[in-house]
Amino acid sequence: MKNLSILFFIAGALFSFNSIAVENSDAQILNNQGANEIVGEWLRMTYNGPVRINFKPDGVVEYDFGNNKKIDVTSTYQLKKDTIIFMDKEGDICPEKGVYKMDVNKYYLAFSSIDDGCGGRIKKVSAFWVKPDHKKFLKELNSKISKTNSTEARLNRARMYMAMNQPKNAKPDFDYYINNEDANARVYVNRASARFPEDMKGVVEDCNNAIKIDPMDKNAYFLKGLALYDMGEKEKGCECFKNAIEAGFSILKVAEKPKCAEYWDEKFLNEK
Repeated sequence: MKNLSILFFIAGALFSFNSIAVENSDAQILNNQGANEIVGEWLRMTYNGPVRINFKPDGVVEYDFGNNKKIDVTSTYQLKKDTIIFMDKEGDICPEKGVYKMDVNKYYLAFSSIDDGCGGRIKKVSAFWVKPDHKKFLKELNSKISKTNSTEARLNRARMYMAMNQPKNAKPDFDYYINNEDANARVYVNRASARFPEDMKGVVEDCNNAIKIDPMDKNAYFLKGLALYDMGEKEKGCECFKNAIEAGFSILKVAEKPKCAEYWDEKFLNEK
């Protein structure tokens, strides 16, 4: 389980989007609905306790790793349609920008890395988040589900549960959605992350379904690699990590090299 203890914080929150093109210039910043929805405080629970993130209207984002009203890291952010660009201020841990796909509604906020070589920022950002007053939204979804059994409401509730670090509560809602809707790769990756660490075979099965839908889903390859490696199939796990890297999860080449160098060929190891 050593591999999971290092990377589980990512697995518990990963989700996938279709790949999109990102402009190289930062000049065209667009005001859109997402800008209004993202501003304010968001919370998530981790295995080390709560984390708070605060998006301010002036383009500053503050991180409070203990939710104790102490600012630990400050960054700036810019929005381009449904893409967000993070840049840590001088002296902080990530000198280069990080580009993420953003998904936000009144129930949750989520990010998926498009281009980021900073492991520290990936740890901070890659997660589902909920508002501080999330209980009222959860109550709203509970009421809607009890009356209509809405698949959309169940999916929103499952993602809220993931932000609250309650994967066992999330999984039945993911199950219901997958059994009643034409689920995309993202939902299968969501459910795979909710299966950790009790059901590794289920993780592999969900990731395989995601990969059938989207052969370039880097998060599916990553989660499948975690599960296979933990099950003792180290070479297959490392092959999945390699696939994730080739699909764009570049930080894994550094993170997984100590475990996978013996399984990766020299050409791959030497590629930059």
